[in-house]
Amino acid sequence: MKKRTFVLICLLLTIPCLGITITVDDNGPADFNNIQAAVDDANGGDTVLVADGTYQENIAIAGKSSITVRSENGPSNCIIDCQGPNPIPGTQYFGFFINTDAPNCVIDGFTIMRASTTSSSLAGGVTCQVGTVVRNCIFEENYSQSLGAAVGIARNCGSNGPEVINCTFVNNLSTAVVIKGGGYDKITLRNCISWANPTPDLATYPSSKCGLPKIDAEFSILQIDWFNSVNCFVADPCFVNPLNGDYHLKSQAGRWNPTSQTWVQDDVTSVAIDVGNPMDPVGLEPFPNGGIINMGAYGGTAEASKSYFGGPVCQTIIAGDINGDCVVDFKDFAIMAFHWLDNNNP
Repeated sequence: MKKRTFVLICLLLTIPCLGITITVDDNGPADFNNIQAAVDDANGGDTVLVADGTYQENIAIAGKSSITVRSENGPSNCIIDCQGPNPIPGTQYFGFFINTDAPNCVIDGFTIMRASTTSSSLAGGVTCQVGTVVRNCIFEENYSQSLGAAVGIARNCGSNGPEVINCTFVNNLSTAVVIKGGGYDKITLRNCISWANPTPDLATYPSSKCGLPKIDAEFSILQIDWFNSVNCFVADPCFVNPLNGDYHLKSQAGRWNPTSQTWVQDDVTSVAIDVGNPMDPVGLEPFPNGGIINMGAYGGTAEASKSYFGGPVCQTIIAGDINGDCVVDFKDFAIMAFHWLDNNNP
Protein backbone atom coordinates (compact mmCIF):
# COMPACT_ATOMS: atom_id res chain seq x y z
CA MET A 1 0.00 0.00 0.00
CA LYS A 2 2.84 2.39 0.87
CA LYS A 3 4.54 1.60 -2.44
CA ARG A 4 1.37 2.38 -4.40
CA THR A 5 0.92 5.67 -2.50
CA PHE A 6 4.52 6.66 -3.23
CA VAL A 7 4.11 5.91 -6.95
CA LEU A 8 0.88 7.95 -7.07
CA ILE A 9 2.55 10.94 -5.42
CA CYS A 10 5.47 10.72 -7.85
CA LEU A 11 3.07 10.67 -10.80
CA LEU A 12 1.15 13.65 -9.48
CA LEU A 13 4.33 15.64 -9.03
CA THR A 14 5.23 15.13 -12.69
CA ILE A 15 1.90 16.54 -13.94
CA PRO A 16 2.06 20.31 -14.52
CA CYS A 17 -0.53 22.38 -12.69
CA LEU A 18 -3.31 23.67 -14.92
CA GLY A 19 -4.53 27.22 -14.45
CA ILE A 20 -7.96 27.94 -13.06
CA THR A 21 -10.69 30.27 -14.34
CA ILE A 22 -11.60 33.23 -12.13
CA THR A 23 -14.91 34.92 -12.96
CA VAL A 24 -15.79 38.61 -12.88
CA ASP A 25 -19.27 40.15 -13.04
CA ASP A 26 -20.14 43.67 -11.89
CA ASN A 27 -23.85 42.86 -11.80
CA GLY A 28 -24.22 39.20 -10.90
CA PRO A 29 -22.74 36.22 -9.04
CA ALA A 30 -19.02 35.72 -9.66
CA ASP A 31 -15.72 35.37 -7.85
CA PHE A 32 -15.15 39.14 -8.04
CA ASN A 33 -17.09 42.22 -9.14
CA ASN A 34 -14.09 43.99 -10.70
CA ILE A 35 -11.26 42.96 -12.99
CA GLN A 36 -8.36 44.27 -10.92
CA ALA A 37 -9.33 42.19 -7.88
CA ALA A 38 -9.49 39.06 -10.04
CA VAL A 39 -6.09 39.80 -11.58
CA ASP A 40 -4.59 40.35 -8.12
CA ASP A 41 -5.94 36.94 -7.06
CA ALA A 42 -4.73 35.13 -10.18
CA ASN A 43 -1.55 33.09 -10.51
CA GLY A 44 0.50 32.19 -13.57
CA GLY A 45 -1.57 30.22 -16.09
CA ASP A 46 -4.93 31.40 -14.74
CA THR A 47 -7.71 32.92 -16.85
CA VAL A 48 -9.78 35.88 -15.70
CA LEU A 49 -13.15 35.56 -17.47
CA VAL A 50 -15.14 38.80 -17.56
CA ALA A 51 -18.94 38.87 -17.98
CA ASP A 52 -20.79 41.41 -20.11
CA GLY A 53 -20.90 44.95 -18.81
CA THR A 54 -19.09 48.28 -18.68
CA TYR A 55 -16.16 48.30 -16.27
CA GLN A 56 -14.79 51.65 -15.12
CA GLU A 57 -11.28 50.51 -14.33
CA ASN A 58 -7.57 50.76 -14.97
CA ILE A 59 -5.99 47.31 -14.66
CA ALA A 60 -2.36 46.61 -13.74
CA ILE A 61 -0.77 43.17 -14.13
CA ALA A 62 2.52 42.76 -12.26
CA GLY A 63 4.67 39.92 -11.03
CA LYS A 64 2.67 37.16 -12.71
CA SER A 65 3.41 35.50 -16.02
CA SER A 66 0.95 34.00 -18.50
CA ILE A 67 -2.21 35.61 -17.13
CA THR A 68 -5.12 35.63 -19.62
CA VAL A 69 -7.83 38.27 -19.23
CA ARG A 70 -10.71 37.46 -21.58
CA SER A 71 -14.26 38.70 -22.07
CA GLU A 72 -17.04 36.15 -22.05
CA ASN A 73 -18.85 37.41 -25.16
CA GLY A 74 -16.55 39.70 -27.09
CA PRO A 75 -15.89 43.44 -27.45
CA SER A 76 -19.48 44.43 -28.27
CA ASN A 77 -20.55 43.28 -24.84
CA CYS A 78 -17.57 43.96 -22.59
CA ILE A 79 -16.32 47.55 -22.35
CA ILE A 80 -13.54 49.01 -20.26
CA ASP A 81 -14.27 52.73 -19.90
CA CYS A 82 -11.01 53.91 -18.38
CA GLN A 83 -12.29 57.27 -17.15
CA GLY A 84 -15.77 56.33 -15.99
CA PRO A 85 -18.57 58.90 -15.57
CA ASN A 86 -16.61 61.34 -13.37
CA PRO A 87 -13.05 61.76 -14.68
CA ILE A 88 -10.63 63.75 -12.53
CA PRO A 89 -8.62 66.38 -14.44
CA GLY A 90 -4.91 65.60 -14.55
CA THR A 91 -5.34 61.94 -13.62
CA GLN A 92 -3.55 59.25 -15.67
CA TYR A 93 -6.05 56.78 -17.12
CA PHE A 94 -4.92 53.58 -18.85
CA GLY A 95 -6.60 50.36 -19.94
CA PHE A 96 -4.18 47.53 -19.15
CA PHE A 97 -0.69 48.19 -17.83
CA ILE A 98 1.39 45.02 -18.05
CA ASN A 99 4.60 45.38 -16.08
CA THR A 100 7.99 44.14 -17.25
CA ASP A 101 7.81 41.32 -14.67
CA ALA A 102 4.59 39.93 -16.18
CA PRO A 103 5.55 38.29 -19.49
CA ASN A 104 3.36 36.29 -21.87
CA CYS A 105 0.00 37.75 -20.83
CA VAL A 106 -3.09 37.74 -23.08
CA ILE A 107 -5.79 40.42 -23.39
CA ASP A 108 -8.72 39.10 -25.40
CA GLY A 109 -12.10 40.48 -26.49
CA PHE A 110 -12.59 43.96 -24.98
CA THR A 111 -13.55 47.43 -26.10
CA ILE A 112 -11.02 49.69 -24.40
CA MET A 113 -11.89 53.38 -24.49
CA ARG A 114 -11.12 56.81 -23.04
CA ALA A 115 -7.64 56.08 -21.76
CA SER A 116 -5.65 59.29 -21.35
CA THR A 117 -2.08 59.61 -20.17
CA THR A 118 0.95 61.88 -20.44
CA SER A 119 3.30 59.30 -18.93
CA SER A 120 6.32 58.28 -21.02
CA SER A 121 5.96 54.69 -19.78
CA LEU A 122 2.24 54.18 -20.42
CA ALA A 123 0.28 53.55 -23.59
CA GLY A 124 -3.34 54.56 -23.66
CA GLY A 125 -5.13 51.24 -24.11
CA VAL A 126 -2.59 48.48 -23.43
CA THR A 127 1.02 48.82 -22.35
CA CYS A 128 2.61 45.59 -23.57
CA GLN A 129 5.71 43.70 -22.56
CA VAL A 130 7.57 40.53 -23.50
CA GLY A 131 5.27 37.98 -25.15
CA THR A 132 2.05 39.95 -24.73
CA VAL A 133 -0.82 38.99 -27.06
CA VAL A 134 -3.69 41.44 -27.62
CA ARG A 135 -6.52 39.81 -29.57
CA ASN A 136 -10.03 40.73 -30.80
CA CYS A 137 -10.08 44.12 -29.09
CA ILE A 138 -11.52 47.49 -30.12
CA PHE A 139 -9.65 50.67 -29.18
CA GLU A 140 -11.45 54.02 -29.42
CA GLU A 141 -11.14 57.53 -28.00
CA ASN A 142 -7.78 56.77 -26.37
CA TYR A 143 -4.95 59.24 -26.02
CA SER A 144 -1.30 59.07 -25.02
CA GLN A 145 1.11 61.96 -25.26
CA SER A 146 4.20 59.76 -25.33
CA LEU A 147 3.19 56.28 -26.51
CA GLY A 148 0.48 54.81 -28.71
CA ALA A 149 -3.12 55.78 -28.08
CA ALA A 150 -4.10 52.15 -28.19
CA VAL A 151 -1.08 49.88 -27.91
CA GLY A 152 2.51 50.63 -27.03
CA ILE A 153 5.44 48.73 -25.57
CA ALA A 154 8.41 49.58 -23.40
CA ARG A 155 11.95 48.57 -24.25
CA ASN A 156 13.79 45.28 -23.69
CA CYS A 157 11.20 43.03 -25.33
CA GLY A 158 13.63 41.74 -27.94
CA SER A 159 12.38 39.50 -30.75
CA ASN A 160 9.70 38.09 -28.44
CA GLY A 161 7.75 41.31 -28.75
CA PRO A 162 3.98 41.71 -28.43
CA GLU A 163 1.52 40.46 -31.04
CA VAL A 164 -1.61 42.48 -31.80
CA ILE A 165 -4.05 40.24 -33.66
CA ASN A 166 -7.50 40.99 -35.09
CA CYS A 167 -7.92 44.34 -33.38
CA THR A 168 -9.75 47.48 -34.53
CA PHE A 169 -8.35 50.95 -33.86
CA VAL A 170 -10.80 53.75 -34.61
CA ASN A 171 -11.50 57.33 -33.52
CA ASN A 172 -8.49 57.47 -31.23
CA LEU A 173 -6.90 60.82 -30.40
CA SER A 174 -3.29 59.88 -31.05
CA THR A 175 -1.28 57.26 -32.95
CA ALA A 176 -2.79 53.78 -32.86
CA VAL A 177 0.34 51.67 -32.28
CA VAL A 178 3.76 52.82 -31.06
CA ILE A 179 6.90 50.94 -30.10
CA LYS A 180 9.58 52.58 -27.98
CA GLY A 181 12.75 50.53 -27.74
CA GLY A 182 16.01 49.50 -29.33
CA GLY A 183 16.78 47.98 -32.70
CA TYR A 184 16.22 44.48 -31.32
CA ASP A 185 12.63 45.22 -30.19
CA LYS A 186 9.56 44.69 -32.33
CA ILE A 187 5.79 44.43 -32.30
CA THR A 188 3.70 42.44 -34.80
CA LEU A 189 0.36 43.74 -36.05
CA ARG A 190 -1.78 41.18 -37.90
CA ASN A 191 -5.34 41.07 -39.31
CA CYS A 192 -6.05 44.52 -37.85
CA ILE A 193 -7.95 47.60 -38.99
CA SER A 194 -6.83 51.16 -38.22
CA TRP A 195 -9.18 53.87 -39.40
CA ALA A 196 -10.16 57.46 -38.50
CA ASN A 197 -7.13 57.89 -36.25
CA PRO A 198 -4.42 60.58 -36.50
CA THR A 199 -1.88 59.62 -39.15
CA PRO A 200 0.48 57.91 -39.34
CA ASP A 201 -1.19 54.91 -37.74
CA LEU A 202 2.10 53.44 -36.55
CA ALA A 203 5.22 54.99 -35.09
CA THR A 204 8.62 53.87 -33.79
CA TYR A 205 10.86 55.68 -31.30
CA PRO A 206 14.35 54.71 -30.13
CA SER A 207 15.04 54.55 -26.42
CA SER A 208 18.78 53.95 -26.74
CA LYS A 209 21.60 53.99 -29.28
CA CYS A 210 20.62 50.55 -30.54
CA GLY A 211 18.68 51.79 -33.58
CA LEU A 212 14.98 51.98 -34.28
CA PRO A 213 12.65 49.21 -33.11
CA LYS A 214 10.30 47.62 -35.64
CA ILE A 215 6.58 47.27 -36.24
CA ASP A 216 5.81 44.40 -38.61
CA ALA A 217 2.36 45.02 -40.09
CA GLU A 218 0.74 42.07 -41.84
CA PHE A 219 -2.64 41.58 -43.56
CA SER A 220 -4.07 44.80 -42.15
CA ILE A 221 -5.93 47.92 -43.27
CA LEU A 222 -4.00 51.11 -42.47
CA GLN A 223 -4.75 54.75 -43.27
CA ILE A 224 -1.30 55.29 -44.72
CA ASP A 225 1.28 52.98 -46.27
CA TRP A 226 3.74 51.51 -43.75
CA PHE A 227 7.24 50.79 -45.02
CA ASN A 228 7.59 47.51 -43.15
CA SER A 229 4.34 45.80 -44.14
CA VAL A 230 3.16 42.66 -45.92
CA ASN A 231 -0.24 42.43 -47.61
CA CYS A 232 -1.50 45.66 -46.01
CA PHE A 233 -3.58 48.21 -47.91
CA VAL A 234 -5.45 51.49 -47.57
CA ALA A 235 -9.25 51.23 -47.95
CA ASP A 236 -12.46 52.17 -46.17
CA PRO A 237 -13.32 49.09 -44.05
CA CYS A 238 -17.08 49.85 -44.26
CA PHE A 239 -17.97 49.71 -40.59
CA VAL A 240 -21.71 49.38 -39.92
CA ASN A 241 -22.16 52.43 -37.68
CA PRO A 242 -18.90 53.91 -36.36
CA LEU A 243 -20.65 56.95 -34.87
CA ASN A 244 -22.50 54.63 -32.50
CA GLY A 245 -19.64 52.23 -31.86
CA ASP A 246 -20.72 49.39 -34.18
CA TYR A 247 -17.53 48.21 -35.89
CA HIS A 248 -18.91 45.06 -37.47
CA LEU A 249 -18.15 44.86 -41.20
CA LYS A 250 -20.90 45.39 -43.76
CA SER A 251 -21.74 42.33 -45.86
CA GLN A 252 -24.26 41.49 -48.56
CA ALA A 253 -24.21 37.93 -47.24
CA GLY A 254 -24.95 38.91 -43.65
CA ARG A 255 -23.45 40.63 -40.62
CA TRP A 256 -24.36 40.42 -36.97
CA ASN A 257 -26.60 43.10 -35.47
CA PRO A 258 -25.88 43.19 -31.71
CA THR A 259 -29.00 45.24 -31.00
CA SER A 260 -31.54 42.95 -32.65
CA GLN A 261 -29.39 39.83 -32.12
CA THR A 262 -30.02 38.82 -35.74
CA TRP A 263 -28.14 38.56 -39.03
CA VAL A 264 -28.91 41.36 -41.51
CA GLN A 265 -27.76 42.00 -45.08
CA ASP A 266 -26.21 45.21 -46.39
CA ASP A 267 -26.02 46.69 -49.88
CA VAL A 268 -22.20 46.59 -49.89
CA THR A 269 -19.51 44.18 -48.68
CA SER A 270 -16.41 45.23 -46.75
CA VAL A 271 -13.01 44.70 -48.35
CA ALA A 272 -11.80 43.49 -44.93
CA ILE A 273 -13.70 40.19 -45.22
CA ASP A 274 -11.67 37.08 -46.11
CA VAL A 275 -8.35 38.94 -46.43
CA GLY A 276 -6.62 38.16 -43.13
CA ASN A 277 -3.60 35.88 -42.93
CA PRO A 278 -4.63 32.70 -44.80
CA MET A 279 -2.55 30.65 -42.36
CA ASP A 280 -4.67 31.75 -39.39
CA PRO A 281 -7.67 29.52 -38.57
CA VAL A 282 -11.14 30.99 -39.18
CA GLY A 283 -12.09 29.87 -35.68
CA LEU A 284 -15.77 30.43 -34.92
CA GLU A 285 -16.61 32.43 -38.05
CA PRO A 286 -20.10 31.44 -39.28
CA PHE A 287 -20.75 29.75 -42.62
CA PRO A 288 -20.08 30.88 -45.33
CA ASN A 289 -16.73 32.19 -44.13
CA GLY A 290 -14.55 31.94 -47.23
CA GLY A 291 -12.10 29.69 -45.41
CA ILE A 292 -9.99 32.78 -44.63
CA ILE A 293 -10.19 34.87 -41.47
CA ASN A 294 -11.62 38.42 -41.58
CA MET A 295 -9.68 41.47 -40.46
CA GLY A 296 -10.74 43.45 -37.41
CA ALA A 297 -11.97 42.74 -33.90
CA TYR A 298 -14.63 40.21 -34.96
CA GLY A 299 -12.39 38.12 -37.20
CA GLY A 300 -12.30 34.50 -36.07
CA THR A 301 -15.34 34.96 -33.80
CA ALA A 302 -18.99 33.98 -34.00
CA GLU A 303 -19.83 37.62 -34.91
CA ALA A 304 -17.60 37.68 -38.02
CA SER A 305 -19.38 39.02 -41.11
CA LYS A 306 -20.19 36.39 -43.73
CA SER A 307 -18.51 35.93 -47.11
CA TYR A 308 -20.25 37.19 -50.24
CA PHE A 309 -19.57 35.58 -53.62
CA GLY A 310 -21.64 37.85 -55.87
CA GLY A 311 -24.89 35.90 -55.77
CA PRO A 312 -27.47 34.34 -53.45
CA VAL A 313 -25.97 33.24 -50.15
CA CYS A 314 -25.11 29.56 -50.04
CA GLN A 315 -27.37 27.91 -47.47
CA THR A 316 -26.16 24.32 -47.88
CA ILE A 317 -22.94 22.87 -46.55
CA ILE A 318 -21.49 20.67 -49.30
CA ALA A 319 -18.75 18.16 -48.58
CA GLY A 320 -15.48 19.65 -49.82
CA ASP A 321 -16.87 23.19 -50.14
CA ILE A 322 -14.47 24.82 -47.70
CA ASN A 323 -15.05 28.48 -48.59
CA GLY A 324 -18.85 28.22 -48.68
CA ASP A 325 -19.60 29.34 -52.25
CA CYS A 326 -21.61 26.16 -53.02
CA VAL A 327 -18.97 24.99 -55.49
CA VAL A 328 -16.18 22.48 -54.92
CA ASP A 329 -13.20 23.70 -56.94
CA PHE A 330 -9.52 24.58 -56.86
CA LYS A 331 -10.13 27.42 -54.37
CA ASP A 332 -11.24 24.86 -51.81
CA PHE A 333 -8.22 22.68 -52.52
CA ALA A 334 -5.91 25.69 -52.08
CA ILE A 335 -7.37 26.46 -48.65
CA MET A 336 -7.06 22.81 -47.62
CA ALA A 337 -3.45 22.72 -48.82
CA PHE A 338 -2.60 25.86 -46.81
CA HIS A 339 -3.74 24.16 -43.61
CA TRP A 340 -2.59 20.62 -44.30
CA LEU A 341 -1.54 18.97 -41.03
CA ASP A 342 -2.30 22.14 -39.02
CA ASN A 343 -3.01 21.49 -35.36
CA ASN A 344 -5.01 24.38 -33.91
CA ASN A 345 -5.94 22.66 -30.68
CA PRO A 346 -4.92 24.74 -27.64
